Amino acid sequence: MADVLEDLLEALEDVDDATREEAAKTLADLGDPTTLDALIGACSDDFWSVRAHAGCAVSKIGGAKALEALIGLFNDPIMEVRDQAVDATVRMGPGVLDRLLTSLKDERWRVREHAAKAAGKMGDARSVDALILACRDRDGAVKSAAAEALGRIADPKAVPALVKLFRDSSKIVRETAGTALVYIGHPSVDPLIDSLKDKDFVVRCHAARALGGMTTDYQIGKTWVRDAKVVDALIAALKDSDRAVREDATIALGMIGDSRAIDALIDAMKDGAVKRHAIASLGMIGDSRALPAVLDALKGKGI
Repeated sequence: MADVLEDLLEALEDVDDATREEAAKTLADLGDPTTLDALIGACSDDFWSVRAHAGCAVSKIGGAKALEALIGLFNDPIMEVRDQAVDATVRMGPGVLDRLLTSLKDERWRVREHAAKAAGKMGDARSVDALILACRDRDGAVKSAAAEALGRIADPKAVPALVKLFRDSSKIVRETAGTALVYIGHPSVDPLIDSLKDKDFVVRCHAARALGGMTTDYQIGKTWVRDAKVVDALIAALKDSDRAVREDATIALGMIGDSRAIDALIDAMKDGAVKRHAIASLGMIGDSRALPAVLDALKGKGI
């Protein structure tokens, strides 16, 4: 075995990229602690695939030195390397959590971003407070990763911080926060209803989308709430002064699929800005009572 390891370690320093890659793969399979230092060195290899396999290898060996090498890979310029480093770190188990939470304050934004991703995949509620704080990070990618992580953990404590992200300048951050609120579920309902009355139309839009289970603009997510108060709040939003809010409320009612919204959606067909969305939502609800009005609307009558 010693001779095999010696050959592999020699191959790990070969000038040929493919040779180094295969050596790193094999060493990852073996997971021999005596190869740790060489594999940590390979985490800085010029070829991205070698770095990725070396990261997987050190995670199997474990220990503080291996963890530091993986956190270094969080800042790798290649996305595949970063993502594999996150997964490898998570596989090391709950003992790495404290170091991950420290990494949420790292000066490098990619390290902070991927530390948040790793914490979310671990799903440990002990990371919630640190992730809530990360929602105020100066970098949008970090905020988005923190929001996604909070959605994975689904602790109701995160709801206020996620709702605040509806005011963020980044659309990706706002949409990620909305998705996280959907995953948290019913503890999000009242804050989202309150947000339908916010003075900022962007906040109102994202609140309506979240209540309808939409993870991005008009992308179907999951229907997760049928509370009467949600339907009532969205019906009221059909009269919002902003067209975008009315559109999102119309679509959300279709997503929820509650027949109590039929009369309001029939009336909404008179609003040229949302007419096609109202027709689509009535179709999603599938109540035959709406059929005459929908047929008239499609013919251009009664609208």
